[in-house]
Amino acid sequence: YIPGCLLIAMSTVPGLLGESFDATALLVGLLFFYPVGAGAIKSVVNIFGAKQFHPVLQKHQISSYYVSFYMCINFGALCGGLLISTLAQSNVTVAYFIPVFMLWLGLMIFA
Repeated sequence: YIPGCLLIAMSTVPGLLGESFDATALLVGLLFFYPVGAGAIKSVVNIFGAKQFHPVLQKHQISSYYVSFYMCINFGALCGGLLISTLAQSNVTVAYFIPVFMLWLGLMIFA
């Protein structure tokens, strides 16, 4: 996920990936790393959280977990969508590097 976001962000910096615009790096980031990373993370993270509860004894906590999980995901998507799209109007490079930095920060905190 992070390599895909990084390649996409790096493609916004003129001359960073070569003399001319490197469409191959952008396409690899957009069509390979980003979807593979998103599919690997998003398909298991909610299940991993729910597996922390006993399926019979803590059924209510599982329901509460899913409501809280998706509420946080949707709130973050709303805030990120508003912030990044507004920031992209003035500086596209900074707008693309913010998600890269935040994902990297989350990974470092996890590690």
